[in-house]
Amino acid sequence: MDNQKLNRMRFKITESIEDKGILKAIFLAGGPGAGKSYTLTKISSGDISPRIVNTDKFTEYLQGDNVIENSQLLTEKQLYLYLNSMLPLFVDSTSTHSKNIIKRSGILQSLGYDTGMLFINTSLETSLNRVKERNKNVPPSRKVSLDWAKEAHERVATSKKFYRSRFPFFYEINNDEGELTDTVILKAYNKVKGFYNDTLDNPEGQRTIKIMRQSGWKYFTDGMVKEEYLKKLISIWYM
Repeated sequence: MDNQKLNRMRFKITESIEDKGILKAIFLAGGPGAGKSYTLTKISSGDISPRIVNTDKFTEYLQGDNVIENSQLLTEKQLYLYLNSMLPLFVDSTSTHSKNIIKRSGILQSLGYDTGMLFINTSLETSLNRVKERNKNVPPSRKVSLDWAKEAHERVATSKKFYRSRFPFFYEINNDEGELTDTVILKAYNKVKGFYNDTLDNPEGQRTIKIMRQSGWKYFTDGMVKEEYLKKLISIWYM
């Protein structure tokens, strides 16, 4: 990637300790073709604007054999800025393995975040049809096999009960054809907005906010954690 592209992708963080939604994160879960990203555009809360964490975000800017490594590197830098500023997050869980989602939720909770989950339901038929359509419009390196898609769909479906037990805020949306109506979207929007606006429950987060306000700090690394520790947590995130 040339320097001009890197410069265009620099991140600017202007939020402060007094902003709404800090230390709140929602994970999006669903099988292939569930429409997580599309659903997210419909229910995002405009007055808080959680940052989206997704390793696919930079792929369109990158070319060459090291596209995955470069994409992850850029996402790690972005995530560092988001976490250091305690920003509200939407975590688009591209991984269908529950252990990765729970690991990442645990990292956020250790920093004081309240975490929740938005679970997108689709039938296997819908999932496979959407994967087929997506495969028509992406390069060969990003095509998804239908066998893998079927296995991933089943894995996510069987994990739903487990997720419900692990996330105090757990909300489901059905997204087969025609199900994502204006009424469904509005209800989901209000639920998500309520989560980000609600009082922080995590005792570690409450302690952190109190100390940072008293000390006049804006970022975690101003005094709560060392920069090296935060970077270590982020490296564990992507293991």
